[in-house]
Amino acid sequence: MPPKTKKLKTTPLSLDDMPCEILERIVSFLDPPSVFSMVTSSEALLRPYGSWLLKACMRRRLDDVFAAITADRHEGPSKCFRRPFTVQDIFPDEERNLDFDASGRPQVILSGSAVVQCVLDKTWDNSDLDIFCTWEAAPMIRRRLFDRCGLICSGVDNDYMQQGRDLVGDLEGIARSVIHHVESYSSQPTRDEEYPSYRDWAVDEQYNRKEFSDEEYVKLTKEWGADTLDKMTLWGGPVGIPGGVLDGDFMYDYNLREVKFVQLIIGTQQVKDARRLRNTFDLEICKCGFNGRGFIIPAPADTFAGRTIITPARHDIMKQFVQSFMRVLNPQLRAPKEDSINLRDILKGMSKKSWKGVGLGPYEDDEDCWGVGEFPRRYIFCQRLFERLKKYRGRGIEIINPPNNALSVAENFPYLEVMR
Repeated sequence: MPPKTKKLKTTPLSLDDMPCEILERIVSFLDPPSVFSMVTSSEALLRPYGSWLLKACMRRRLDDVFAAITADRHEGPSKCFRRPFTVQDIFPDEERNLDFDASGRPQVILSGSAVVQCVLDKTWDNSDLDIFCTWEAAPMIRRRLFDRCGLICSGVDNDYMQQGRDLVGDLEGIARSVIHHVESYSSQPTRDEEYPSYRDWAVDEQYNRKEFSDEEYVKLTKEWGADTLDKMTLWGGPVGIPGGVLDGDFMYDYNLREVKFVQLIIGTQQVKDARRLRNTFDLEICKCGFNGRGFIIPAPADTFAGRTIITPARHDIMKQFVQSFMRVLNPQLRAPKEDSINLRDILKGMSKKSWKGVGLGPYEDDEDCWGVGEFPRRYIFCQRLFERLKKYRGRGIEIINPPNNALSVAENFPYLEVMR
């Protein structure tokens, strides 16, 4: 009989044993949540390769998100024409050193729903781009938006009546310690039919609809920008602070305001790190960011699973609103007509501490010289909180810590209709 062969002891191959080229190839077919699950399943894989593999996956996905957001044409209540641009246009490799200060602190960060879509491998309609930058970096970032992205400044969003934002209410009032102002940007029209012609109220003659070629239009936007730069206008707030645009002309056209889809959030002079500016978001997941070199992911286990919390100050204001709302509602048998609720009584029942948490003083039910006062401003501030709660739940995000009855209130909110 032939001698018995000795069996060799072998260990099954695992992901830990694979060359990085093979791992990268595998990751190219996976979405970010799957890559996160893969690299966190093994400490031996996580330590040498995890961050690198996850960054490569999300960077590719971010390119896809930009392609969707900056697609040539978006249909909706008003047609929105957009000129495509890329992540590379906002964070050019050749200027990477300008995106960080000498201490390595980021001076510009892309954050908000665009990065959330990247992290979760989602595509949401009507998304905007939120770019946060420090005071010193603003002129440089404007140059990139103008020259590389084909955008034009279309106004300042510093009021309670801004539309479709992921940031809370009156940024200049609520986040005064960190945010100076927010500028909106729109794509440069390339055809006559793209140019808005809906304005029906009196404005300076220079902003009236004109027929012009591309060259004439660019010249006009530079003239309007030079005239408007750093000035207070009828439509609210100075633009171009600080310093206009680096090594170029400031391009401005207020007529494009309704087709804006990029917001430039500029910090105060005291803020030297763009990461601080993200604290104005309602939901923790919206603090996801990209700084040109890498990604910032808060609470990764929850974020990649599509779960998030309401940030503490916003949670408290929503809790106070719900409790006050239920006190107003209960005496009326929980089924009043919407117009039978005195909405002012809701705000009167909210604590000073809750308002202080979002940077506001005690609520006083008065009216200013325009008959507006604090009530509609603060009420719409709360209204926006519940709108965003409802919006992100509709996008499939699980809210871990909603106050009692907050989700019900979000679905049946007693809206205040005002001019927006």
